[in-house]
Amino acid sequence: MADLTILRFSDLFPQEKACVDACVEEIKKGIDTNEVQVDPSYRGFFNRKSGSEIFWIVARDWQKALRFLEAQKGHEKIFVSVFATASERLTPWETWLRSLSGPWGSHIQWITHSPLSLKFMKDLVGVPEIQLEYLPLPMPRMQSSEKSGAFRVGLFGAFTPESNLHFLLTVAHYLQQRDPSIETRVMGTGPLYAHLKCLAEDMNLGPQMILEETKDWHQAALLDCAVFFPNRNDHFSDLLVAGASEVVPISRNVQGIDEYIKDAYSGFVFDSDDIKSTAEALITLKNNPLLKSEMAKRFKTALTERYSPLRIADQYLNLWKGQEYRTQNFRRRAL
Repeated sequence: MADLTILRFSDLFPQEKACVDACVEEIKKGIDTNEVQVDPSYRGFFNRKSGSEIFWIVARDWQKALRFLEAQKGHEKIFVSVFATASERLTPWETWLRSLSGPWGSHIQWITHSPLSLKFMKDLVGVPEIQLEYLPLPMPRMQSSEKSGAFRVGLFGAFTPESNLHFLLTVAHYLQQRDPSIETRVMGTGPLYAHLKCLAEDMNLGPQMILEETKDWHQAALLDCAVFFPNRNDHFSDLLVAGASEVVPISRNVQGIDEYIKDAYSGFVFDSDDIKSTAEALITLKNNPLLKSEMAKRFKTALTERYSPLRIADQYLNLWKGQEYRTQNFRRRAL
């Protein structure tokens, strides 16, 4: 009988999957683990007799996953990772109403992976604090590749209605006007990919602007710098991939970003509407290769120390094994 069963769904974005893979690899070294890929045969899983003491559900659409597995009928301890703000395209208000009427019991614990996500689940979804944990994702393992050719900038954002896609395209347009030699790649995953592609064509951004659907997280290794526009429930997996790829980050100023980027030292942090400063910082880095290289190394070093798979997996193991742990808001013994 395994002490921990990990139920993994196939809907994670590539960068999310990379971070989870690194974490699971280390967790398996510290606890007897059964890892399974959920398929249609798992419908109503918790309505049947199970063989583990603890379960960890890893799914982007966590609400749908809980209903599919009939988690409300389980009696074991169930931990659920939160990767998205809403299920089935629900608004925050609809998500909150669903949480009030939903049949989730006290045996279910939600794991948020950033201060943003923790705040969203507590304030908007209405999950009781006693059922919330905050455990970050680890940085995936990756060897940095040689940067060559054009200066490449990745503009990262989910291709969803919640993202400020106009901001990313406007930054790309500004760069093309100021320095056409910079190659910009708008990167992400989501249902608005086709719409965004048409929008980019209408803006006539030119051949140096590439719209690229993220299918492999190793695509970040070809970049020199990356711009991020975190959502209200972001877990910073894009930043962790950038760190593993030794890419200089530039991000919008959101809660928790200071845990990843030290402004003007290992990257840059700007207000969400500061398009000019964001673009000018990229041009500065392009014109100062030594500065870019130093900042990229500082960023990777800082993330390696704080978010290595070994260190982060140890926090998860403490949770699974019932040892004392600390979240951002409170400290107690694991249930």
